[in-house]
Amino acid sequence: MTSPTSTSRSSSSSSGLVGTINGLSHADSSSEDLVRAYGGGEYLVLRKVQLMSALPSILTALKVAVPAAILGTIIGEFMGQERGLGAALVVAQSSSDVVRTWGITLVSSLIAGLAFLLVNTVEKIATPWAASTSGVNA
Repeated sequence: MTSPTSTSRSSSSSSGLVGTINGLSHADSSSEDLVRAYGGGEYLVLRKVQLMSALPSILTALKVAVPAAILGTIIGEFMGQERGLGAALVVAQSSSDVVRTWGITLVSSLIAGLAFLLVNTVEKIATPWAASTSGVNA
């Protein structure tokens, strides 16, 4: 049987990894050279240049990964758990309770949407410079 944790991990880890690697690889090389010229080591370059460059990409990846993890957990519960929204969805479907099935589906979507909005708010607060460089007026 698949546990909800492993399902949520597998549904969200790839987008987080790709976003992190993409952000780290696009760090400004002249900024890295400047930190090294002033005596900074690899850790300081990572902390001051690469992570600051990668933060918008990491948070954008989290906007995809967090709702995917929530829905992955519900799917994991759907596959044999006795408690949770997934298990309630199985019971509602097996008893042909259409209203309850749609209610659980809408609640699941609402939870995932709220998680997306939370990460989006954190992104706007943590990276105010990113909106001006992404070309999107949000």
